[in-house]
Amino acid sequence: MRFLYIIYQICIGLPIFLVLTILTALTTMLGCWLGNGHFWGYYPGKIWSQLTCFLFLLPVKVEGHKNIDHKTSYVFVANHQGAFDIFLIYGFLGRNFKWMMKKSLRSIPFVGKACESAGFIFVDKSSPRKVYETIKRAEKILQGGTSLVVFPEGRRTFTGRMNEFKKGAFLLADQLQLPVVPMSISGSFDILPRTGKLLSWHPLKLTIHQPIYPQGKGQENQTMLMEESYQAIEKGLPEKYKGFNSLGIYYIDSKAKAEKLESKIENDCIIFETDHFSTYALVAEKQEATNTPSQPEQQKPTTDNPKTGDNSSLMMSVLVFVVSGTTLI
Repeated sequence: MRFLYIIYQICIGLPIFLVLTILTALTTMLGCWLGNGHFWGYYPGKIWSQLTCFLFLLPVKVEGHKNIDHKTSYVFVANHQGAFDIFLIYGFLGRNFKWMMKKSLRSIPFVGKACESAGFIFVDKSSPRKVYETIKRAEKILQGGTSLVVFPEGRRTFTGRMNEFKKGAFLLADQLQLPVVPMSISGSFDILPRTGKLLSWHPLKLTIHQPIYPQGKGQENQTMLMEESYQAIEKGLPEKYKGFNSLGIYYIDSKAKAEKLESKIENDCIIFETDHFSTYALVAEKQEATNTPSQPEQQKPTTDNPKTGDNSSLMMSVLVFVVSGTTLI
């Protein structure tokens, strides 16, 4: 069956999907250019997403529609398992919304221009001013009664487990005093993980949780929204995808200046990347990690002892040397 599914997706599914994508992008751009971007910026993409799931024979189950009021603006947040998260939310959330997405996606042929025409929000992190402009644009859209969908992890997972959340979505919800709706996505990682090339058949499930309403305003409220959203999303995931792993890794430059790197555990490897390089470091010995959504406590790196994150019990004896510097684990 696996072999037949591969033949089907390459010979039938992929060509039809490409045609559907181009037609959807052109329809969205033309419709938004003619007017009524609220309609044309949503419904062509919704139909495209539904047809994509049907085309690749993926069953979809949605729970929790009753938890949202269609007259209320929300900030929807979800875990980011894989590419099919887009089709699941766009096609089956049943709510007109705008995406908040990485600026790099604007460069995708047809799709990037269609997203721009639809009024989706591209996050530009090139400077503090650009970040401020992004937030202000999102505020304007939300104040107009439209909802927003954000993947607060900022990127797809390597392992199926959630990464730590970034605060942007919760900052917006706090400033505008809007409820946050957590959504759990399962199945997308099994269909097409971040490092995958071909699809695997697997059911998709979207669980829409109860809205989390602001309690006050400020840092405490943002932290509360973030933590409760994380817990709600994790609760809706299969056991094998619950938990959080992170390590403290430092890049040491020629002036002995330490820069903390973002890193994740995948199988028995530590994956990390910077502007200087990207590589894998083999873990010599690994024990079970303690599950927590919080960031690991920073510790001062030394050249004598392995660096260990506060949420992982890891024994490592690896130093990775690169041309541009040394990575200390």
